[in-house]
Amino acid sequence: MSPFYKLLKLVLKYLYQFVWGYFFLYAIILIKPILLVRIGELESRAIGHFSLSVEIYLSELDRGIYDCKSRHIDLFFINRKKCNDVLVKKWKSFFRFLPALLLKPTFLLLLEFDSHREHLVPFRHWKIYSLASGYWQNCDIHDVLPKTRPHLKFTEQEHYAASQQAFSMGISPGDKLICFHARDPSYRSGSDAPFSFRDSSINLQVQAMLELAELGYKVVRVGKRVLEHLDCNHPNVIDYANTNIRSDLMDLYLISRCSFMVGTGSGIDAVASVFRIPVIYVNLADWGYLDQYSEWLWPLFIPKKLCWKSSGALLTFNEIYKLDLHCATHDSLYSEAGVDYLSNSPVEIADLVLEAEARLSGVWLDTQEDIILQERFKRSLKPRFPGARVLSSRIGAKFLRQHAYLLD
Repeated sequence: MSPFYKLLKLVLKYLYQFVWGYFFLYAIILIKPILLVRIGELESRAIGHFSLSVEIYLSELDRGIYDCKSRHIDLFFINRKKCNDVLVKKWKSFFRFLPALLLKPTFLLLLEFDSHREHLVPFRHWKIYSLASGYWQNCDIHDVLPKTRPHLKFTEQEHYAASQQAFSMGISPGDKLICFHARDPSYRSGSDAPFSFRDSSINLQVQAMLELAELGYKVVRVGKRVLEHLDCNHPNVIDYANTNIRSDLMDLYLISRCSFMVGTGSGIDAVASVFRIPVIYVNLADWGYLDQYSEWLWPLFIPKKLCWKSSGALLTFNEIYKLDLHCATHDSLYSEAGVDYLSNSPVEIADLVLEAEARLSGVWLDTQEDIILQERFKRSLKPRFPGARVLSSRIGAKFLRQHAYLLD
């Protein structure tokens, strides 16, 4: 296509968005006394946006959080890109979907202007509601998740098909399952993408996988796009992400069956939370945002270690707070501060995962040293903004013992 036609196509696109966007906006304003029309976007392009935030919204509706007194209708659209087709099908039974071509132009206008915000559904879209409240859209600010049941359910046909596929991988119905995931550069653009502060190697988690496998668990590495194969050949450790039976249905099904999930802070972790399954975080960079979440769903984590580029010395928690790097959201913030991030070691990860298994099995006992160190860590925490929640997740006990000097 020539540059002229590309430009013409772009002009026509924006002209349509402008004309139709305002036309539809004025139309819904005119009929507001009779019927309040509200528009919302469900961000289907990314699994983190399209899973837990939607589940929280549905649970909030169940609990009567948004009791609209006016006669109203809520219309939703999704993105052209769909992260999980099964999830699209599931959410369609709860929402009225119309083509984005019809709703998006007006939705974008409503985002830009403060007037007529009553025409936005109260779903916490990341562009507005997280900024207004200070909390990300995946934060259960009304604590509805423990009071409601998961809205995602499998049909008998789906359950049978998924269980048969699982059996072909060596997973029987009675097996205890743990899912593992590590975000890597393929999350963005593939093998040529730069390494991000949120990325790490899945093979750093292999030692933890083997420890669980020896305890009788079936361990499943999940992920839609991954760069590495697991360097492991234990019969109880399954590199599902690199099998030819990976599918959108199996992604949801396997996570729904696990006892807990081990993640690194990527969107797929949110699927576990949809099913009310605890997530254990390793190699977590922006751990400051865990203050948004409840301990019963995000009970344990260990952060990536930060060190000064000039000396190689590790930063203490106090130094991290001063630089606001526990909430850094871009690689440039580390480089500007003269700081590098270091991945957790396989031993550190295995220690945390075994602690999680023991805690969730009810057999873990904190030592007096653990209690004191955890209290010191809690006292060192600083709220991100006035009125913010206090982080309730715990740092791994052995990690804190070995790095107690970070509390100085």
